[in-house]
Amino acid sequence: MTTRRNFLKGAAASGIAFCSCGLLDAVRAQSKTARLPVKVKGKRVLTVDVHAHCHFHEAINLMGDAADRVLPPVKGVPEHFIVIEQRLREMDAVASDMEVLSINPFWYGKDRDTAAQIVKVQNEKLAELCAARPERFAAFASLALQYPDLAVQQLETAAITSTRWRGYPTP
Repeated sequence: MTTRRNFLKGAAASGIAFCSCGLLDAVRAQSKTARLPVKVKGKRVLTVDVHAHCHFHEAINLMGDAADRVLPPVKGVPEHFIVIEQRLREMDAVASDMEVLSINPFWYGKDRDTAAQIVKVQNEKLAELCAARPERFAAFASLALQYPDLAVQQLETAAITSTRWRGYPTP
């Protein structure tokens, strides 16, 4: 069995670097000097933040009266609403080449139709964002997992959408 330390050493050697979701707070705390690209044994490696969150106002608004309880009362919440150029500057400041975006599920307690609407809006917005900057953003699709048959349809739609914006032939 491999240890986390050995896994991370191997990951770094293969060009994978992991960042936490506290990345943006770290950016603001640091000086504004330019950071050098990440290198392992003298070779530049692609750094990917695989734990980056975001939200979209349009989806949260579909929560109705519960919209004000979606976002946790913590420091850094406004940064979850992506302003592309600002987010890119913050990524560059910490030498992060790419972010894989996800949205913490806040729709699990909603009825089927509302959950479907929220997920549709989120996945469309994620697809637009990723299509606009495919070299900088990727995303995990949102799914209404409380309705397995709907979640399957949503995942199929997300896969087809991703295939289209990446320029691959559609199945």
